Amino acid sequence: MSYNIKLSEGGHSWEKQNLVTVVSKKGSHDVLKCKHCGIEGKTTSLWTIRLKGSYSSDKVYNCSNNKTAVKIQITQCHAFGQSFRNLIPGSIHDVIAPPEDYKNDKGTWVMGVGEPVKVLPNEFKII
Repeated sequence: MSYNIKLSEGGHSWEKQNLVTVVSKKGSHDVLKCKHCGIEGKTTSLWTIRLKGSYSSDKVYNCSNNKTAVKIQITQCHAFGQSFRNLIPGSIHDVIAPPEDYKNDKGTWVMGVGEPVKVLPNEFKII
């Protein structure tokens, strides 16, 4: 098993590790490493990266640099319902602790209208 995620997901800051694109019988790729948490993967495009399945989903979708985030800015929100009315592009929200029995995997929690809601990694940027 492996993870295929968008380069913009998870709050990682990717840096290319090889000077020249690696070419093999399987094709060509670049090796990228997050400068904050050290997670490493291969990319064959400008949009996605493949990460080993041995990484935990928490590490894949939440860079350790993300843990210190206290505010986020919404870039887009595909969720619908009354609780998500205040999550409009450009709005800024305080990160809150997840509700009991939940955790901050694959996103982060903010206060919606009347209740906590989860914002996915590709829907916000850290302030």
